[in-house]
Amino acid sequence: VPVRDTAPLREVRPSILALLERLPHTAGFVLSATFEVLAWNDLAAALMEDFGTLDRAERNLARRAFL
Repeated sequence: VPVRDTAPLREVRPSILALLERLPHTAGFVLSATFEVLAWNDLAAALMEDFGTLDRAERNLARRAFL
């Protein structure tokens, strides 16, 4: 039986990134299964936080909400 990697995916498909760019009037972001922010658009950065300025560990919304 092949061993499955149980780590959550951290790569965002190019089609999803393109969708975020096509929604300039809607805040959008992509989360991993563990609530890590993987991608976001400009409006999401303006309304929530510029996730690009944070370390990867600080981009976890569950961690930010409870710790």
